[in-house]
Amino acid sequence: MSPEKDKRFTEDFVRKWSRAGEVRKKKQVSKNERILKNQEEILKRNPRNHKIWFARGTLLVEMGRHEEAIRCFDAVIKLDPKNRAVYNAKASALMRMGDTDEAVKWYRKALAVTSEDVDRKLTETLSEEAPVEEILRQMSEESKEWEVKVETRTCPICGATVKKETKICPSCDWEFYDEELEKKVFAEEEVKPERELTEEEMRERLIQKVDTFRMQGFEVGPLVRTIRTEPHRARSATEQFEENVEKVKEYRKQLEGMDTTRFESRVKELEALFRSPYNIFVIRKEFDKLVSRVKARRARKAPPSKVSLERKPPAVGLTNGRRGRVNGLVKDRKAIGLTNGRTGRVNGLVNGRGRVNGITNGLGMVNGITNGLTYRFQTMKTGLVNGLTNGNGITNGLGSIRFRNESKMRRWKVAVIPIVAFTLLTLPFLFVSEVPISDIEIDGRFDDWSMAPKIPSTPDGSLNDNIDILYEAAWRNHRFISLYVEVANIALWGNPATSSPDTFHALLDVDNDIETGYVVRGIGADYMVRIRGYGGNVLSSQLHRYGSESDQVNWSSWQKVGNVKSAVSLKSLETQVPLSSLEATGPRIAVLFHTQGYDNLYDFSDHIISGQGGVLEIDQRWSDTIRTISGASNRILDIYARAIGRDVYLDSLTIHLMGDAELSEIDMLRLSMDGLDIATISPPFTSRDQTFQFSSKRIGEGGTAVLSVDTTVIGSSENTLAAKVSSSGDVGMITGIASLKTVIPTGYMGYVGNYPSQVEIDGGFHEWTAYDTDPQDQVNPNIDIVRFASVRINATQLLVHTYFYLNVAGVMAGGSLVPYTSPGPVKEQAYAPDSDRDTVPDSIDPYDHDFNNNMIPDSQTNFDVDEDMVQDYPRGPDCWLETVLQDFFPDPYKGREVRVNICPSAPSRVTGEDYVNIFIDIDGDVKGYAVGPIFADYLLQITGKNNDITSKEFLKYKSQGPLEWEPIGSAPDVDWDTQRLEAHVEITGRTFDMFEVFFEASDWKDLTDDATDVTRGGRSVSEGSFGDFDARFSSPSYESYFTDQADKVSFRRRSNYITWSLPKEIRLEDGTDSRVVGELEPSYLTMDDNGAVYPNAYSGVDVSIEYIFEDTKLKENIVLEKAFEDMTEGGVISLSSRLEYSETLVVYAEGEESEEWTVVSGGLTFLERDSARFHISLPYAVDSQGDILDCRYLFNAKEGLLDLHCPTDWFLTATYPVKIDPSVTTYTIENDGTLGQATEYFGWSVAIGDFDNDGYADVATGAPWADVGS
Repeated sequence: MSPEKDKRFTEDFVRKWSRAGEVRKKKQVSKNERILKNQEEILKRNPRNHKIWFARGTLLVEMGRHEEAIRCFDAVIKLDPKNRAVYNAKASALMRMGDTDEAVKWYRKALAVTSEDVDRKLTETLSEEAPVEEILRQMSEESKEWEVKVETRTCPICGATVKKETKICPSCDWEFYDEELEKKVFAEEEVKPERELTEEEMRERLIQKVDTFRMQGFEVGPLVRTIRTEPHRARSATEQFEENVEKVKEYRKQLEGMDTTRFESRVKELEALFRSPYNIFVIRKEFDKLVSRVKARRARKAPPSKVSLERKPPAVGLTNGRRGRVNGLVKDRKAIGLTNGRTGRVNGLVNGRGRVNGITNGLGMVNGITNGLTYRFQTMKTGLVNGLTNGNGITNGLGSIRFRNESKMRRWKVAVIPIVAFTLLTLPFLFVSEVPISDIEIDGRFDDWSMAPKIPSTPDGSLNDNIDILYEAAWRNHRFISLYVEVANIALWGNPATSSPDTFHALLDVDNDIETGYVVRGIGADYMVRIRGYGGNVLSSQLHRYGSESDQVNWSSWQKVGNVKSAVSLKSLETQVPLSSLEATGPRIAVLFHTQGYDNLYDFSDHIISGQGGVLEIDQRWSDTIRTISGASNRILDIYARAIGRDVYLDSLTIHLMGDAELSEIDMLRLSMDGLDIATISPPFTSRDQTFQFSSKRIGEGGTAVLSVDTTVIGSSENTLAAKVSSSGDVGMITGIASLKTVIPTGYMGYVGNYPSQVEIDGGFHEWTAYDTDPQDQVNPNIDIVRFASVRINATQLLVHTYFYLNVAGVMAGGSLVPYTSPGPVKEQAYAPDSDRDTVPDSIDPYDHDFNNNMIPDSQTNFDVDEDMVQDYPRGPDCWLETVLQDFFPDPYKGREVRVNICPSAPSRVTGEDYVNIFIDIDGDVKGYAVGPIFADYLLQITGKNNDITSKEFLKYKSQGPLEWEPIGSAPDVDWDTQRLEAHVEITGRTFDMFEVFFEASDWKDLTDDATDVTRGGRSVSEGSFGDFDARFSSPSYESYFTDQADKVSFRRRSNYITWSLPKEIRLEDGTDSRVVGELEPSYLTMDDNGAVYPNAYSGVDVSIEYIFEDTKLKENIVLEKAFEDMTEGGVISLSSRLEYSETLVVYAEGEESEEWTVVSGGLTFLERDSARFHISLPYAVDSQGDILDCRYLFNAKEGLLDLHCPTDWFLTATYPVKIDPSVTTYTIENDGTLGQATEYFGWSVAIGDFDNDGYADVATGAPWADVGS
């Protein structure tokens, strides 16, 4: 073949092979991709070509697509099981995937076919059942010897590897030609890559595009915000915005070509939306809606199809006349005598004008005008037979002349009736409503909420107007439940100056069952919508599901399930949840709104509402006075039921019988409404829950009905009896929903027969006529003690009954219904992607998907990216990834030890419960637990929430340390109502020298009230029970202990403590030289109400240690009166202490870690569950002129050692005396992270990847101490 023909043949062949690439806009593909396409074509023609399968697998291995390659090798094994190379190839692919065990199996299978490609020495190794590690080691050492050193070439068509001297490819029959010609023909048209733009150039280009969009009239605020806050998304966001702009321009062009008469308002709204291309989905939806309506109107206005009205001459041979014809007109004049008249009609005018047998169904006539005209003769029969029957009600009808005249008179009706019918049928299409009445759009325009009743809530002048709820509403259809809330000022305003958001919650009970979900105000919330924002904008809108089946008060159990659509404008906020996301099983959905400001003030809606019907407000009441009940007609419950929003209809009521009265004491229950009996229940009673069934009762909107429950009792047991409605679902309603004002009615229960003769824990409170009072002085009324009392009754010398009474201003055991801490400022910070989590940003990491940086991608490590032989979470148990960054990394990364936690941490339990602590002192011994003015020997601790007691425990102080309590005896006897609590415990084995009680009530945020007459704010010092001296702070919760030997100090808060030894010696360290300059010696402690001092605490140097008592802080100062002798530059002053702390505390030390020590960079925090209890701040030194030096801590967690180091250079020039200040504080509730929970340590662990497959990098970050359930 001549070179010219050769060239033409080659080019023609290649042109045929590359035709597929030309179809797709001639887009260039890589050489490997082209070869893969060629292989696909060959395999379509011959799927049994095992050579192509092998070549394809080999190419896929090179491309890193190992799973596809293994499938190709499996095909080769099936087609050619004796192929000596495929087994090694498959084993190699498995090795690259990290599946070493499986790779060794296939290497051993290769021996079965005596592959020449396997080295003899390796064969012997594999034949032995050697460990996998040993095999891999030898394979690594001798891998070069396995390679078959043969010069090869690659087929440009199928990618098969053949010997260099091969002329025809055995796989695809390609004939090899001159290599230079091949290179020229198959050379890819490489597109020179654009020069990498600098960050400044990229930013300038984006700014130019943004300015162009702004000049075109588009709203670019969200795009600018994205570019500023998320620079890694700036380019993609701009490209997406540009694409949306093009779509908007296309919509505008289409809109200009449409007749939008009568839709001018819709067009204006759409034009307004066009200015916001980021809302492209809303724009598309509204545009499609307008187009469909324009088309519908165009169809209605279209003229009817033209019908020929030309009268044709009569046909010869017509039968049975011209009007109401049977076998009438012929098809045309040429077909004389045809039957069945005109086309499309049967027996006269049928289907043409809707008539059968004459003018039938048109005018309601049957057997119309019969025996009419015959054969073109005009002779009329004067006596018609079977004339107008059922048409005009005439049988055997009229004479021809009269009939003709009267028919002419009524002929107009034939034309009018179809016109009227057509008008009536088309009337609905002429007046189309532009907004469907059952549809609510979440668009920030609230005119469509007129269909839903807005339920008012009472304003609270003490709140921030931006969270003070005025109205709430809900609307439910077959697809969504839409929610609305309105506040007094601006919704989601927050604090724009600090970017601190407000939060709105909507709690939804979808199954009407208080036994499931999160219990709050008489409902069991199964789902929650959380909306956050500031500046009148929505930042996030999420749907959460309650994840705990057994714990109904744990706020941390909320788990995020997705996002929902929300919109806000001025005072109003709306959101919408698909019913499919709620798994709603009940007949209605109960909704309660909660708002919380950035300042943590909060508000609840006054009522629980639903999306169907109005609200029935339930106000439950008992008697205002303590009383007895006996015989018949005893009132045990009154319900004031008020209809709000709409009329309501109820048909059942379930009550719960309270008190300690037995069911056998009840003879009858009767329910009345406005004085009229509507239902009764007779014994036997088998349950304390009883349901009244009755015919539907209507309560008109704004009206109030009084439902009363009366009972007949038997006997005189002195037991208590009353009734209550426990939950919203206990009120059976046809439409609407019940909303309980209180879970327990206000007032008193009744005593059956008589009052008890002695103190009883029965919820009646008859005995507590004498009590002490405490002023109302707390922000939280639920823990504000107003009355308290205690009684001691000696049964024997060693058995004492103790009784306690407590009355609060708010709700007893009310708790915080939503124990949520508002998040702090939303910080805008740059994001540096780190795909492999090795702390090196991808931009400077040469192996950005390789944690170990050993050139093996993480995806090929079989879930062991740090190669510690333990699979990583979630595939295995390894929670920690550890490595050391190699020396080729720049500072500060070079040599860094990296340790990353990748396991999720379960959120801590946050319940928002209230606490009641009743401390009892029976001997006045100072060895008891110092609290308030007493030294307690016993503690009765009660917790509760939702006006329900959740736990109760009686404890004894063991006197073996500052925090030693142990439970004793059985659970105490406790009863309560809306505001009061009474309790009883037995104390055995102790004689009472005295009986003093200290009451303390606190909430989940540690707001505390106590029942004492002692003036607050004083401090006291006394001989100690733990150390030689005890120091009391302004709050009774704080205390310190000191020893006379100057060797130990302890600081405690409630049940937690931290103790540290004073430094035994002061050292000066200079490189390798270290010497002691002062040793701790016994020093007498001097103390007053403001502090304590160990003077001259160290021998050889003039150093004292002083302590200052602040409200929640123990301030320690190490005072140096003068510089140490022989102190030189470049050294450090070193002091070492040993720490001890409560077993319930966990230490968090932030800083750089080594094998034993952590160089602390953020202080030491001592955590208990979800709260930080103590904090040791970073130390510093200050001289008498106010100059400050920052010192540092080194912490050894294993040994409990804390070393303090201060550089000596500063001390050489300081003005003495100098104070070194390492202070210890208790932690106050404040926000220190983006989730709003104090000490959640947001960012503890970080993972990066495309988790939602949207093409963008995502960041998952850990907050191990956060209390949010998603």
